[in-house]
Parts: sequence; C-alpha cells; structure tokens
Amino acid sequence: GNYGLALVYVTRKSQVYDLDSAKVYALRTESFWKVSNEKEQKKLEPYGINAKSVEGIRVMVYMYAMEEVTKARSMQACDDFIRRFPSAPQKKEVLDLKATLAFKAVEKSASMSAIQEYLRTYPNAPETIEAKAIYERLLFEEQTKDSSTVSYEQFIKNYPESPYKRQAQDRLYELEKENATVESLHRFIKRHPNNPHINEAWRLLFRTF
Repeated sequence: GNYGLALVYVTRKSQVYDLDSAKVYALRTESFWKVSNEKEQKKLEPYGINAKSVEGIRVMVYMYAMEEVTKARSMQACDDFIRRFPSAPQKKEVLDLKATLAFKAVEKSASMSAIQEYLRTYPNAPETIEAKAIYERLLFEEQTKDSSTVSYEQFIKNYPESPYKRQAQDRLYELEKENATVESLHRFIKRHPNNPHINEAWRLLFRTF
C-alpha cells in the first residue's frame, strides 16, 4: 500500500502528483522494508518491489524537488525545500544557491549594513570573499568621502589591516604634495614615518629648501 501510494504521488503525470505525500509514503515504505524479513521481501519481488526500487522513490522525490528549486531560483523556493526535505542530500546545494541569490541582492543594494548582515548569515558561502571585498571598498568610500587629509589619516589609523590602506596612504601623500612647504613636509614626515612615500617626501623636502 505505502509503496503504491508513493509511486502514484511521485509520478509527474499523475493527477495527484504531490512530492510531500510521496515523501511520507516513501519513508514509510523504507521503514517497512527495514523491519520486514527476507521471506516477506521475497513475496514483493514479483511486483517489482525490492531494496533498490524502495530507495529509488525517495531519491526521485528529492531529485524532482531539486529540479523545482533550480527552475524557480528564488529564496522562497530554497526555504521551502529546506523545510520540506531537511534530510535530502541536495540540502547543501540548495543552501549554496540561497546564499548566491542573497549575495546578488545585497550586491545590487550597495549597502554596508546589508553586506554585514549577509556575512553574518552566510559565513561559509562561496561568495564570502567577494562580499568582504565589496564591504572593504564601501567602507573606504564612506570613511573618506570628503577626500580630506584628516579622513585619510583617520582611515589609516582606524583600519590598519584594510586592503585600501595603501590607497589612503597614496592619496594622503598626493594631497601633501599639492601645496608642499618645508614646514608641511617636515610635519608629514614626522606624522607618517611608515608612509610608503616617505623617501620621496624627504627628497622633496630637500628640494624645497
């Protein structure tokens, strides 16, 4: 009974095609098969029921459900799959797809808070590295939007590990050169001894005397 019902519900051309019901009866069939003895199993062989066909229905359920997710490509479809089929072997693939869809949304938003939330929610997603890179860029742009000496100095001080630190250092020196004087260059050298342009600043200072 359970096997027949599972087969009916998992058949796409069936008028009662329903993967949730198919899963219920497929699992019941597998449970029965595991507790039944060899004699009982032998009786079912003429009907095409064996260990492989019993497992096959559950495999079909998960496969068809995965196809629906792939076709829909939506966050809702991913959530529905995870809720309905938490033990499916395709769960990791669905979680990765959900993370990818979420990343596309936050990438389009260009919002630092959205990127932060994404990184908290999907720390192991394939797009994590790209999301972090976008966050670093947005952070740099936000913190230095007035393109002032003070903002670049503060950025270097507050975010010493930022991949944009060098860019801030470069811009800081470019601003210094624009109206360089002996006093300003001396102050720059004293305040920024680790700036990659420090040797150039010394040479410019000597030429300015």
